[in-house]
Amino acid sequence: LLYVLTGIEGQYILVEPLESPFGQRRFKQINGLDPGIGGLVSKILPLCSCYSIVTRFLDHSTKYSSGMVNQALCAAIKTLIKEYVILIAQLEEQHTMGQLSLQKMWLFIQSCISTFYVLATICQPKADRGRHWSIHPECRSLDYLQSIN
Repeated sequence: LLYVLTGIEGQYILVEPLESPFGQRRFKQINGLDPGIGGLVSKILPLCSCYSIVTRFLDHSTKYSSGMVNQALCAAIKTLIKEYVILIAQLEEQHTMGQLSLQKMWLFIQSCISTFYVLATICQPKADRGRHWSIHPECRSLDYLQSIN
């Protein structure tokens, strides 16, 4: 699960292929997981989808041709991504020491889920004839951002 949180396919959770370059990434749990564990994992997987959308937006929108507003947005998002990666590294360290349970991981990443949901909504790809990503048109007002939070 720690691998999937950073965009790498794991042993028990598989990454399904994207239907389009702008599509939402989906994940599949292998059969045979305990139902209790599978339920908690399915609550965590939306964070992985949001992380995928945000990182793909960053990959395509940090170019000079994307404009200064997108570049400034990407710089702010990169700061949040850095904090997220630090959290995942701390979780991995706890796992290595044998002190991390799935419930403890859920407790630590709950704040990230809401943050990445808002970021994914802002960065939700808008296909312009399949050529580029842009900020979701409804997200251009602060009223919309406050309504989804």
